[in-house]
Amino acid sequence: MILRCAATYADIRALIDRMCAALAEATHGVARDVQDSLYLTGTSGIGAGIVRRKTLMRGGAGFAGE
Repeated sequence: MILRCAATYADIRALIDRMCAALAEATHGVARDVQDSLYLTGTSGIGAGIVRRKTLMRGGAGFAGE
């Protein structure tokens, strides 16, 4: 989701928590040595973050893995 800051008119990209966690694991965590990874969570509902070729998959509407 992209939001526009009213004060600066800058675009701000908002990610769902599981997408942030998937990206963090892919860049700094246990998945840093692989190209593709799947982060599964069940803390606030069931969902996933998908990383393919070191790129976070967001899907057409921004909710891939939901």
